[in-house]
Amino acid sequence: VLHPTGPLYDPQTGQLKVNCVRALKRIFQLCDLDQDGFLSDKELNHFQTTCFNTPLQPEELEGVRKVVSSKIPDGIDASGGITLKGFVYLHALFVARGRMDTTWTVLRKFGYDNALHLREDVVSAALGGLQSQKKAQDQVYELSERGNAFFSQVFRTFDRDGDGALSPQELQEVFSTCPAMPFLETWQRSDFSTTVETAAVSTSKPAAEANASASGRQHQQQQQQALTLRGFLSLWDVTTMQSPQTTLLYMLYLGFKGDLAQCCQVSRRRKQDLKASAGGFTGKLSRKVLNCFVFGTKAQDAQAVLGALIGNDNISNISSSLSSSRIDLAADGSGTLNEAAAAGIATGGGPAGPAGGGGGGGGGGSHKTLVMHAFASGGQEGQQRELEALLSKPERLQACDLALFAYDGSSPSSFGEALALLKRVEQVGSGLLPCCLVATSEKVDEGVVGTSLAVCQALKMVKPFHLPPSSLSKGPKGSAGNSTCRLEVMRQLAKVAAQPSLSIPQTDERIAQQQYQLMVRRLTTGLAVSAGVVSLALIAIKVYSSTNTAAAEGDQEQHDTATN
Repeated sequence: VLHPTGPLYDPQTGQLKVNCVRALKRIFQLCDLDQDGFLSDKELNHFQTTCFNTPLQPEELEGVRKVVSSKIPDGIDASGGITLKGFVYLHALFVARGRMDTTWTVLRKFGYDNALHLREDVVSAALGGLQSQKKAQDQVYELSERGNAFFSQVFRTFDRDGDGALSPQELQEVFSTCPAMPFLETWQRSDFSTTVETAAVSTSKPAAEANASASGRQHQQQQQQALTLRGFLSLWDVTTMQSPQTTLLYMLYLGFKGDLAQCCQVSRRRKQDLKASAGGFTGKLSRKVLNCFVFGTKAQDAQAVLGALIGNDNISNISSSLSSSRIDLAADGSGTLNEAAAAGIATGGGPAGPAGGGGGGGGGGSHKTLVMHAFASGGQEGQQRELEALLSKPERLQACDLALFAYDGSSPSSFGEALALLKRVEQVGSGLLPCCLVATSEKVDEGVVGTSLAVCQALKMVKPFHLPPSSLSKGPKGSAGNSTCRLEVMRQLAKVAAQPSLSIPQTDERIAQQQYQLMVRRLTTGLAVSAGVVSLALIAIKVYSSTNTAAAEGDQEQHDTATN
């Protein structure tokens, strides 16, 4: 059927179906060129010409306004423009009068199929540039600055109350032009506080009370977790890393205008950023998204690190083995907060909204996102199998930019187990993997503190981090090693991940391997130079011989001529 009614209209309710409204809303937003919330006569005629190749006459425009205003008073803006409600009502009217062909012409013009999803040819054309971007194990897909700016603008547009966080209701509105929220595990949860940064916001909810006021109702304040801008962007960082196609597809549904290929990029390879030297490796990773593997001898130790770094001290709620956190850095990477970056930069290509605000991690400035994966050597059998599978395939560790080893700072045995696990991981690694020790308990044993400092000094690693639940407060906490507040720990970890040479364990085996590799490189270079010298000598001899032969032949010819 060319113009089926089923996908558009529910005869029992007499209303357009949800997916039809979602599609019409997206079309409305795309046609609202100045993003002022209504279609002016100029925009309405642009829409009419796009879909039906002919503009509306002034009297026809006036007729449309009269039809809408007679049934939907707020379907017409004060200036006479058609609002979203008015736009949807017009199509409901078309369908109710049997003019499904009109609505289907509009839907197909904007790329929709019979299921009211974007057609495969439309999606393939939009994502075509991604096919040419292949990545190696030590590379990641990440959002470009333009992609970051788009999602920052989406956040500001739908943060209706301007509190710097997206409530569950506001988040639903973000995806109101999409068939559903992304099906990745990262998005399929009711409480995002277990995976990314959130903030508690107050909501007013009417509740019946026995001793209520004369109205019989009163409002009670309730707290709910809402996504901060950093949390929102972290989710898209993880989505892009796992499935860049999903990110770009949702950008289409969210109304992005422009070349999607400019919104996603493949990071440089680690060996391109880091240069080998006699002391190991120098240089910085240019990528924005950093894979951080958190190892613990007990699952709760690793989960404590995940919870602390996203600002959740309720360890029992950290059931996921994956979380992410974004931190703003100064342009020079020194680890100080960059207020300009925190404000964000809005550029073209996204829904309109108030400029600036909304928390840190916007489209501009410098930022790093730590995507954290938890592994435990003790605990559930499945967790142990996952760790052993990781260590049995060294190539999987190539995707890791930073390894954290969590332990109970009050237990010498826990620290010893973490150190043994560090040695196992280091032996499997490529020699480019920076490692850090992290104590998670509130109390620490002075003997463990002294031993951990000595170990880190001997292995030329950064001092151990102390990340107890109390580190979630805004002020620094004085205790073992680099103990400080959560954000400062985040900055320091991001710095170590970006500059691996700061904390690559210098074990005896690793030093011996580096010396051997250096000797091989020098020998190879020496042989290449020697081969080059020999080649030049042979060429010179050949040229010299050719010159002498030519001269001898010339002399002989002159002698023969003189004799004759």
